Amino acid sequence: MINNIQKLFKITASLVIGSVILWSCEPDADQLGSQFFQNGAQGTETPYPVIAYNVKNNDTIRTDAARLQSATLGAFTEPQFGMQKSSYVSQARLSSYAPDFGANPVLDSAVLVLKPLYPTDSVTTTTVEDYIYPVGTVAAKKVVSTYPITKYGRTKIGGKTLLNININEVNDFLASNTDKVYSDRNVATGTLLGTKVFDGNINSVKITKDTDATTILERAVSLRIPLDTPFFQNKIITKGSTPELADAASFIRYFKGLRISVDENDGYFFNFNPNSVVINLYYKKNKVDGTTTTREQAVFAMDLGSANTHFSQISFDRTGTPSASVISANQLTGDSRLYAQGMGGPGIGLRVPLATVDAIKAMYKNDKIGIISAKIRIYTD
Repeated sequence: MINNIQKLFKITASLVIGSVILWSCEPDADQLGSQFFQNGAQGTETPYPVIAYNVKNNDTIRTDAARLQSATLGAFTEPQFGMQKSSYVSQARLSSYAPDFGANPVLDSAVLVLKPLYPTDSVTTTTVEDYIYPVGTVAAKKVVSTYPITKYGRTKIGGKTLLNININEVNDFLASNTDKVYSDRNVATGTLLGTKVFDGNINSVKITKDTDATTILERAVSLRIPLDTPFFQNKIITKGSTPELADAASFIRYFKGLRISVDENDGYFFNFNPNSVVINLYYKKNKVDGTTTTREQAVFAMDLGSANTHFSQISFDRTGTPSASVISANQLTGDSRLYAQGMGGPGIGLRVPLATVDAIKAMYKNDKIGIISAKIRIYTD
């Protein structure tokens, strides 16, 4: 009985103390925002001028591997800004070092693979039912799915814009992939390793056997550019056991990288994933089975992805254009016309005049105004 009375006192005391704490913590009625409902107050929209000015970025932007999520390739010329051109430079690394290419390796082909952005719902499919797969002369079905890439610029020069894509060897050592690199960096180039006339379409390929519908070959949607076979035969395939291919540090000094560019100064830009670029080396080697020697197919990959130093190389020619007169930021009085361009071109700055800021502060203090929202309005020409 005594224990029950003690428990009752403890519970009662806790309830009383809790009530006192809750009552003592109750604030005065919150008056925040009450001025919006007093004396018939109504919302108003008041315009204030801002100072807008051009910002010259010296036609450069940081484009190294740490910043480059999507690389650009192409060229575009128009009256206000002139010519803008983008190339791509990258080291390459082997998928394995001190590679064993087998006995008597001979390169059939070398192919650079890019993966541009494309709309997945725009597809044209071509099917060849009586296709003969050349390796083993296998009766098969070939399905090719074609997609137009996503483009920015002029897509109908001469009916349909064609870009002549070039792949050149880089002669300069590109250093570490942790170094900062800006878009105006130039590199010396050497041997032309490959070319392709690109019509703006990419495709995927799937080949299946007629007998059991098993897949013989399947290639993801990509742009494939053939490279110089003798060059890669001598540069890579015949060097399997040499010091040049022994480790990454030796290899990136032996084969310094490549540059992807276009011939044209007008056309369009397209984007691609820089971390998915690869060179595939397709070759044959001896396969010995008892007393029989046959030729076996193999593929060796060279990676141009995130482990490598890579960057976009962007150039401009503004000769005779209105944007060429944009020299420096005019923050005091602003500029009558703004020129905003991506990829390191000129940008714009906006500044609220000090007098406007002081006037709004005074209204807040004296008239108890409250700002519901603030928007900056820019008109395009």
